[in-house]
Amino acid sequence: MKLISPMLLALILFSCSTEEGKLTPITPDMDSFVFGVSYGMCMGDCADLFMIQGEAVFSDRNERYYNEELSFVPIPLGTDAYTEAKAILNDLPLTQLKEETDNRIGMPDAYDQGTIHILKSIDGEWKEFFIDTDDKNLPEYLIAYSQKLLSTIDSLKTK
Repeated sequence: MKLISPMLLALILFSCSTEEGKLTPITPDMDSFVFGVSYGMCMGDCADLFMIQGEAVFSDRNERYYNEELSFVPIPLGTDAYTEAKAILNDLPLTQLKEETDNRIGMPDAYDQGTIHILKSIDGEWKEFFIDTDDKNLPEYLIAYSQKLLSTIDSLKTK
């Protein structure tokens, strides 16, 4: 039996489709953790979002954050990507975030520096946080976490 070439394998994987000829995207559920960054004043792909669902991490299909429903490519990134993403979830400063009175922390994207997004079910309800990417505008508890999150996003974009 001959081996299937990588190109043929990719063709087979990407040919599994809906009537529209596209892979069926997946969307977050109450057990998902979504994180990423977006930029309001940009051209092209202005959002890099990732979703942990089950034991896998998925990259987004969105080019914008605000104008589109969140959807993710239904092919998970590798196990290394999941390990990196899981560390972001494990380090999430949940106790402090629950104490925030506003879901906007700092001045997210106020001067085109971007916005960190965190979307998670907390106590049975979706909570979304918009966090400044500039450390000068963040409370102390978020500085190291936001740096690690941005570094992880950069890494996941290459996977």
